[in-house]
Amino acid sequence: MPAAFYDHISQRISPDTLKSASAKRMHSLVTSDRLDDVRYVECLSNEAGDHEAIVVEIVVPLGQKKTVADIRTVEPVAITFRTQASVPTAYPLREDFPTNVPHVNVAPEGIPRSLCLSDQPLEDQLRGYTAVGFLSQIRWWLEKTAYGELHGVEQPLDPLFHLSPVNVIASDQLNDADYVMGVRFSSHDEAPLVFAPLSEKDYSEIIGQNGLMTPLFVRTESVPHGQLNWLPLNLDDLVKVYEAVGVNLLPKLKSVVRALVSKPRKDALLAQPTALIVETEIKSPAGRSRIQKKAFVTSTTAGAIGEALGVLAHEGGAWAALIQAPEIAEGALSDIEIASTDLHPHFSRDLAAASSGYEVADEGSIVLAGAGAVGSHVAMNLARGGVGTWHIVDDDFLLPHNQARYALEPHNIGSAKTDALCLVIRRLLESADAAHPYLCRVDADNRPEGLTSTLHTASAVIDATASVRAARHLAFDTEISGPVSSLFLNPPGTEAVVLAEPLDRSTTIDCVEMHYYWVISSDPRFANHLLTTGESLPVGGCRSPSVLVPETQVSLLSGLMSGRWLKDRGSETASISVWQGAASFECISYTRVGVPRFTDVSVGDWTIKISDELIELANVLRGKAAPRETGGIIAGSWDRLRNVVYLVGIYDAPPDSVHSQTGFERGSVGVFKTIQELEQSTLGNLTYVGEWHSHPPGARSAPSSDDKVLLRWIGDILADVEAPATMLIFGEDGCRVVLRQDDSEHEALLS
Repeated sequence: MPAAFYDHISQRISPDTLKSASAKRMHSLVTSDRLDDVRYVECLSNEAGDHEAIVVEIVVPLGQKKTVADIRTVEPVAITFRTQASVPTAYPLREDFPTNVPHVNVAPEGIPRSLCLSDQPLEDQLRGYTAVGFLSQIRWWLEKTAYGELHGVEQPLDPLFHLSPVNVIASDQLNDADYVMGVRFSSHDEAPLVFAPLSEKDYSEIIGQNGLMTPLFVRTESVPHGQLNWLPLNLDDLVKVYEAVGVNLLPKLKSVVRALVSKPRKDALLAQPTALIVETEIKSPAGRSRIQKKAFVTSTTAGAIGEALGVLAHEGGAWAALIQAPEIAEGALSDIEIASTDLHPHFSRDLAAASSGYEVADEGSIVLAGAGAVGSHVAMNLARGGVGTWHIVDDDFLLPHNQARYALEPHNIGSAKTDALCLVIRRLLESADAAHPYLCRVDADNRPEGLTSTLHTASAVIDATASVRAARHLAFDTEISGPVSSLFLNPPGTEAVVLAEPLDRSTTIDCVEMHYYWVISSDPRFANHLLTTGESLPVGGCRSPSVLVPETQVSLLSGLMSGRWLKDRGSETASISVWQGAASFECISYTRVGVPRFTDVSVGDWTIKISDELIELANVLRGKAAPRETGGIIAGSWDRLRNVVYLVGIYDAPPDSVHSQTGFERGSVGVFKTIQELEQSTLGNLTYVGEWHSHPPGARSAPSSDDKVLLRWIGDILADVEAPATMLIFGEDGCRVVLRQDDSEHEALLS
């Protein structure tokens, strides 16, 4: 190191002749008595006088802890300054100073290597530069390097080679040299080159033309994380770089070139310029690793490279492999000039996952019902993370107004939403199997058999239809194996909701939905959650308005829903997530609540789905009122198509109720208003479905004669809506469900 440094800056000068203002300030500091750990040595300059150096000795605070790099307690360092304003550079001067450590700047052979003290842009460094701070950085660099702690665990590992000025985009097919690849050039000089494999037709038409190359793929042994290297200028330089890190590249290169003569298109392969693709795993002492792929491009043909390596011969117009390779002639490899390029693989599922910070790509089968604004955004959000093999279900077509908030481009107008979305996902992940379209409703009676079998085997189902009919169908399709989630926006499009089943589907999506209505009806934060604005765009008949929602809101909320769905996937508990505040773009509030289990019980021709939370609350209120009876009204809903009654919540007794040890008479104060607000806040999805009351301690839940009179009264009230009357009675033996419809009564006990 000193020899290389003094070849460039060697003239001793008087401190009085320093030109750089920064150098003057540094000299003043290191010659003062302010620093105990820095010793001044001398001042230097180069012949031109445009570079000045202050040589110092840095005292490194090394204790008894074992070091992993050869850093001494006193290290000579040259701090160089340009005469124009700039951040100085620090060069270690010890002859045997280690350079095979992280964060040493690269330099061509014969040029000294400086310490990399900051990863900030030059302008930011200048803004915060001080002489004291710069010396502290040097001392910190030396200490951390000594203990192997300089490279932070949050930092990606350094590559083996410095960044190249040219970028190349290529598919993983570069790993196979059975083909010649075409090079697609851009009209912009700095644009990446694109390597693409040729079709059979291409071979016959363009072999021999410019813009073709033969790929040679080599995978090396892993190398230790440490020295960053300058870009090699020829094949000999490349071999030497790998020798320095313990890899013998030559045998691997010879093998892959020799193998070309056995390929079906050997004449074409050997006659083209060459792209040598080298893949190397870089490993840190802590076990972290990264893969670096570099393409070293040369105008030298693959055949000529084989001759230079001594493994191929061209005789009588034909190529042959040499069994015993002669010694490589001096200068043969250095004559093969190479240009280093950074290789970027085509976007794939694995790259999508890695770029998103996911450990592995997730190819699990996902059914998406509803490919509208929310569905298309969610599918694209997740697909860009490498998530899912998609089965997309929708019976609609893209119309012009859809483009205001759709995840696809205008040229898809007129296409089936399913076809357009699947095409984009397939192209994105470069896989024909990445997405499958189904042009139908998910709840259609005549849906394709393939969709039915897919629903039964899919790892998850996402319902983005905003259709109660679709959600009910998915809830009651008992052969669906994966959990169902519903993702939707509230009517004005200002808030987002994710309803999620648990992994085992023990609480189905219909019950999650019913609990969601109960939550928004009882929590003041959601007072206007389902409030409609009345604004819509007439795009069809009276039943097909388009809500006026900007793409900004759809994108924001869809992103939040996508991320939440990904986190909820595999959860053992059902959940409700709600985001509010998207319209203001000032603050998004988030609410997440768990969903209780629902117990199913058959009562007559009906199935009662009753919230465990309801039962728990009723027992609490019974205990508080004891020894007197208490009660109130029940909130719930009916599904008349499936003969299901949902019981999701109860209200405490009105203030004018009469409680005694032998009876309970529910009052009426506030009851009508409560029911009205319940219906308004849930858009009629919850309403009054019956009454509940308790029996005193020691009494069973069997209905009394008064209870049966009350049940008939409830039945009369609900006769107009053609719904069964429900009564819940809580006693020592549990909760009794009593149902009455059409003068028929049935009951069941939940102990």
